[in-house]
Amino acid sequence: MKKHSHIWKILIFDMFVIEFGPVGVFFIAYYFSSFSIAAFSLAVATLLALIASKLINKRVPWFAIFSGTITIITAMVTYFFDMPGVLIFKDTVFYFLFAVLLGLSIWKGKNLFKAFFGHIFAIKDEGWIALERRWIIFFVAAGSSNEFVRIFLSADEWVIYKQVVVIFFLGFGLYQFRISNKYRLPEADKLGLRKLSSRVS
Repeated sequence: MKKHSHIWKILIFDMFVIEFGPVGVFFIAYYFSSFSIAAFSLAVATLLALIASKLINKRVPWFAIFSGTITIITAMVTYFFDMPGVLIFKDTVFYFLFAVLLGLSIWKGKNLFKAFFGHIFAIKDEGWIALERRWIIFFVAAGSSNEFVRIFLSADEWVIYKQVVVIFFLGFGLYQFRISNKYRLPEADKLGLRKLSSRVS
């Protein structure tokens, strides 16, 4: 188990606790109270997730700080002014922003994913490019559908939509291990995860 402990840390702590933990708190708070209270809970949970990441990982990526800060601000605006549309529109902006950044990354040959996740995955450049292209498509689809829901459906219906997106997000993300496996480097394990002995600081 110790040999693969870094895998479980990535899958359980980094993915479920840090990335999806605040969203899970939002859903729970929503079903037991209201959208506004859920937004406030999301802000608090996001702040705690950033602190936990700093304590456990000894670092917080700059983009996580940026996205977390925007989430906290929009969630608090939603809470204080009872405006669900603010928090909902934030997702649209984020999805399209991610797609644009990844598109620019490919165009400029910068490998944005490699810069963000190179300390976790050890894969060839063509693997990073393949991942970026796939996520561009995913984020464009997610942004477009989120905007459709924001315009034509209610905030309550958006919460249901958001749960579906989270499931698709998890499934799509886990499926990408096929890419990291296919393009893994010698210093990576079968999933393309960088072995502990070759971790980049």
